[in-house]
Amino acid sequence: MEVIGSYARVPGQPARRPTVAYVAPAEIDATIAAVAELRPSVVLIEGIAVLAVAEALRRTMPAVKLIVDFHNIESALYRDIRCRRWPWWLRSLGFVLVARAVLQAQQDDARAIALADQIWTCSAEDAAAARAMGAGSVVVVPNPIPAWCASVDSGRHERGSDILFVGQLGYAPNKGAVRMLVTAIMPRLKASHPELQLHVCGREPNARLRKLVTSAGHRLTANPVDVAPAYAQALAAVIPLASGGGTRIKVIEALAVGCPVIATGKAVEGLGLEPGVHYLAAERPDDFARAIGKLAEDDALGQRLGENGRVLVQRRFGAEARQAAIGEALARLEPLPPCPWP
Repeated sequence: MEVIGSYARVPGQPARRPTVAYVAPAEIDATIAAVAELRPSVVLIEGIAVLAVAEALRRTMPAVKLIVDFHNIESALYRDIRCRRWPWWLRSLGFVLVARAVLQAQQDDARAIALADQIWTCSAEDAAAARAMGAGSVVVVPNPIPAWCASVDSGRHERGSDILFVGQLGYAPNKGAVRMLVTAIMPRLKASHPELQLHVCGREPNARLRKLVTSAGHRLTANPVDVAPAYAQALAAVIPLASGGGTRIKVIEALAVGCPVIATGKAVEGLGLEPGVHYLAAERPDDFARAIGKLAEDDALGQRLGENGRVLVQRRFGAEARQAAIGEALARLEPLPPCPWP
């Protein structure tokens, strides 16, 4: 498989639609030419952000099979994130104010589904949502375990004293999770376990987030080259996500290295984890503080959660599972047409 092109919003050029990036016509033409040189039977489109490229490929190469990888159901994710910026008592107004943009995002999801021969999603929940939007052939292709996890000893996770949060810190749901940790969870926890410290680790924190974390006496590691040391020093990965989409790489990587996880239902959505077996469930700040305290006082619990989670993610998200899913997806496209190129 060959990857061609990497698209983002052009500086100074706003996105035409909420979930679809602007791609310059010259870039679209260059991509079409590069794909034509490869003479493929199948092309995989990485998300609807490059919908304009997918539509151009369909117009110019009608015999080529197109797969669109839905990393998220973007319209649902957009609505969720935008509306959660409002206080709960004003959220109904938020729904009204974003309704037009959400409709545009839904139309773009539908356009991607209509032009695709197959849709890939990373969870069964997203697959069901894609089918409800009219998708015919839908295959769940699990997110991979990050490659760096293979370099970590898969045995016993030694208990540290850090309460760890890892994520892209420019992403609104992650920023909300950090705020809850700093302002609500850690103050409750410190009353009974003053030795525990919050460690926020991730890319692109803005000045406001940096100040929030450090002024409260916690540690922030910005743009880490390697997150393995952070997990090695962690008592648990704590993930109080209230919104988001797809499946959570942060959960997969924590479990892959045997680090116990405490998380909301939203944070582990689509992963097939069982509360109390693979992770500890929590929704409110008090729930998180109690769960962290249990781990701090019970080494055996942390070891059991870490091992159960590690075994599960290797089975569901390891290389064999991913290869099998991709093989099934391509098999559903068969019999592939003869190469549509002269």
